[in-house]
Amino acid sequence: MKKYSVVSLFFILFFPGCMTGVNNFNNGTKYLQNHQYEMGINEYKASLDEIHNDPTKSIFFQTLEFSCYNNIAICYFFLSDYKSSYDYYIKSAESWPERAYYPYLGVALLEYMYGNINAAYNYTNKAYALVNKKEYSQLERESAFNADTLKKRVYALRDFYNMLLLYSELKQEYYKGNKSKVKQLAKKILSQNYHVDIGIESVSNYVDYVTPGSIADMNGILIGDQIKSINNKAVNDLISTNNELSNLYDKFDSAIDIRIIRNNRDMTISCRLYYPELEQTKKMLSNVENGKLNVNGSMTNNSTFGNELNDHQFAL
Repeated sequence: MKKYSVVSLFFILFFPGCMTGVNNFNNGTKYLQNHQYEMGINEYKASLDEIHNDPTKSIFFQTLEFSCYNNIAICYFFLSDYKSSYDYYIKSAESWPERAYYPYLGVALLEYMYGNINAAYNYTNKAYALVNKKEYSQLERESAFNADTLKKRVYALRDFYNMLLLYSELKQEYYKGNKSKVKQLAKKILSQNYHVDIGIESVSNYVDYVTPGSIADMNGILIGDQIKSINNKAVNDLISTNNELSNLYDKFDSAIDIRIIRNNRDMTISCRLYYPELEQTKKMLSNVENGKLNVNGSMTNNSTFGNELNDHQFAL
């Protein structure tokens, strides 16, 4: 049995053998991969009915239940039924708390999409705590991915949401004209060692979803793009794509190339692995240090900098 992580969306691909609920589960996964999400949901729910009505409760019961709930959440996510997606992520987390780092990342993404950055950070913090437990390696021992693929994603997303929280606080203090607080927050933001999650969701090497405001979004990656290589490393399926995406983890503030096929055209997109909030933070800090900010938050010398502060776009 192999486990699969799709950025922050995780699903188990297939179960072997003839255990209760397995045929429906495997059918559901085929539908998920073919983007037939309603049919996938029906099959996963049929699998859940089978295992819940089976008095024997096989040794795979927990894994299968956890995976069905999580995969249903993913199907609802791609159907844009975010309330149902959220509910099933929570069911998945409750069915296997020690392994809840997968659904927690899914919930965090949903919270982020609606601008609930504090909640997104809290869920990634929960995932962070779990992937740092000694049980993590044992739980993920059969993963088809590189050993730290998921852990790297958790670390990077936690960095990102934390940066957004600090940046939001920085802007508030900036407009208040609180110079000492601006300096404190700006230096804290700029001193962080950031890690990279590019913001692509996929069940293959095709892009199924791009997180709004993510690095992929800001660099022009689109839904439907077929990824052929990442940083000059060829990819051709779910595993190679996510492994290479995770290898960008320690390349913050560098430029890499992503080769794609779009509308039958082979093209290369040069991506800067950086967050624009950091540039805005530098500008705010510079204004304070050079006396360009008045105590009421207004700018001296008719500066228009305040109009240049742009946020990530959270709402769809």
